[in-house]
Amino acid sequence: MKKLSLLFIIVCVSSALSGCMGPVKASAPSRYTLTSHQKPLPASRQYSSTSLLVTAPNASPGYGTSAMVYTMVPYKLMSYADSVWVASPSQMFLPLLSSTIRQANLFKAVVSAPYPGYTRYTLNTTIETMQQEFLQPISQVKFVVLASVTDNTTQKVIASQRFSAQLPAPGNDAYSGVLSMNAAAGKVADQIAMFVKRSVH
Repeated sequence: MKKLSLLFIIVCVSSALSGCMGPVKASAPSRYTLTSHQKPLPASRQYSSTSLLVTAPNASPGYGTSAMVYTMVPYKLMSYADSVWVASPSQMFLPLLSSTIRQANLFKAVVSAPYPGYTRYTLNTTIETMQQEFLQPISQVKFVVLASVTDNTTQKVIASQRFSAQLPAPGNDAYSGVLSMNAAAGKVADQIAMFVKRSVH
């Protein structure tokens, strides 16, 4: 009888341990958006009667996925394991940039790629840097975009310029980087909108 009781205890303990040592389901990472809440630019009173196509931004190597990139030493890119963007930087920045230009009332029409119709001008951009930097006691974010405007009647680039925003983060965590990156992206979008206005007027 004692042997049966001992065997029963061993079986129960083994079952409990196997349950504890089984695979642990990892929690899903937090997902964040890039939708600046900055005050829109003042609407232009005299807008161009032409149209503008905003193409999907290109991205430099290292910034083409939804990974939330940070750096602790120069030239070395890392990414958070428990925090990601909802989409790639290019996919998030395209609607933000298009809406910024549209709200500024600079053109008769502002369309985003893919668009099969004809527009007088095209805005092409490349996201060169989008990262949180831990190079100082308080982290900061850096957002850099190269923009160019093409006149589609001549197929020539009429203006090109690099825009950047480097802002301190409120803390040294992923969410602090998200808050500052939204502000930085909004600032760069405003700069590009004014650049486009100067280029075509």
